[in-house]
Amino acid sequence: MKVAFLVPGIMATRLELNGEEVWPPKPKETIFGYDRIDKLQDDAVQPTELIYNVLSFQFYSTIKELLAGAGYTPGGAQKRYVDFPYDWRRDLFETVDVLADRLRALHDEGATEIALIGHSMGGLLSRLLLESGKFDNEPWFPKITLFAALAAPHLGAPLALARIFGVDSTMGIKGSDFAKLAANPKYPSGYQLIPAPGEESIWDLASDDLAALDPYDDATAQKIGMVPALVARARALHDVLGQNNQPAHVRYFYFAGVGHKTVTRVNVELGGAAQADHSRTVLTKTPDGGDGTVPIYSALPRIGQRQLVVNEHSTVFEGVPFKRVFFRLFGADAGAPVEVAGGEAPNMTVSLSTDQPVQQVGEPIEVTLSLVPPAGAAEPATASAIEGRFILDRVDEEGRVAERGVRETAIAYDGPGVTRLTVYLPPIEQAGLYLMRFASGAQAQNDIRFAVTEA
Repeated sequence: MKVAFLVPGIMATRLELNGEEVWPPKPKETIFGYDRIDKLQDDAVQPTELIYNVLSFQFYSTIKELLAGAGYTPGGAQKRYVDFPYDWRRDLFETVDVLADRLRALHDEGATEIALIGHSMGGLLSRLLLESGKFDNEPWFPKITLFAALAAPHLGAPLALARIFGVDSTMGIKGSDFAKLAANPKYPSGYQLIPAPGEESIWDLASDDLAALDPYDDATAQKIGMVPALVARARALHDVLGQNNQPAHVRYFYFAGVGHKTVTRVNVELGGAAQADHSRTVLTKTPDGGDGTVPIYSALPRIGQRQLVVNEHSTVFEGVPFKRVFFRLFGADAGAPVEVAGGEAPNMTVSLSTDQPVQQVGEPIEVTLSLVPPAGAAEPATASAIEGRFILDRVDEEGRVAERGVRETAIAYDGPGVTRLTVYLPPIEQAGLYLMRFASGAQAQNDIRFAVTEA
């Protein structure tokens, strides 16, 4: 039996406390604020299942459907799809043992070939299993033949620092609550996403020469509001991942999302102060720096086989370019995985992506239009003219259109050939759930669903 085993990322498993689902936030909490952070930190919280759909849009259901198209289905006798819900708050060194138990059980059920698919933090968890050396002599270990990393922050993500410092919010969780959860010594996973040792991602704006601040130095960590004991858990993880101990029998394949502004460093004013004031901390967001969460350099940490796709972090596995390559890894065919710019596209198809699934009221919205080349050996993939309208619909909690065409924004590009175009649409001033369509002479491959929050 061949197994496709999905290891999801942080915040991607539903959590329950005494029968109450405390994660993910309810739609209204995403829009107006999540106020159950204390329940989320309760020791009695238990993981239940992966978040396949959230806020009226698809999440892991997309990759589940892709694998079904390649023949991998839940309970399949010859090809089986298996997911791994887990308590994403916990130390990865605890969770990896739970992961190993699941793989052991699959081996006992007859698994002869296992492909690990690690999205986001799930990629780090998968690598910890593969590279720690702890499981090398297990009978199931040689059955792992493929590791597909989807937007995994192999070298960490500066955005994790922003959340520890309380200067970033998402999914209705305000910055101060992120900081509270991250500082809980029982749940170090948020710290295990910070940039690896040697990644100088914190700059001191109060220094004359923009000196980097090292969070792995205990004294510095305390000055910038970090917990040295939790930083040590990040160091322990990267001590393993930095060994270059990839098993020879496992093929590594890296997917990275690109095309969106991404936090690439955190600027702190410390100087000679005893404590940093994070109300003055500023995030550097680099255009085209990554998938909106993980910088390109972290998703592609070493030499190897790679595929870059224009998508945001939580939907990096959507779209035709991803599908054509991903299918091949699992013995299926969705067309030639060749993307060669070969002139003007006669029948243009475009895909849409935005930098985050949750946008803030009053802030411009980054949207990237990407040309989708048809399959072929030499594919046209440029356009010198793009004209159309971004149409915004309001949707309800079930994803149904509640109000059509609440806003339209026209676009007209006429110039040198482009393969993609990033625009910043006017802010949305009313919190809610939205669907964005692109109407033009081109065929739109997808719509975008996102939330706009006041929190």
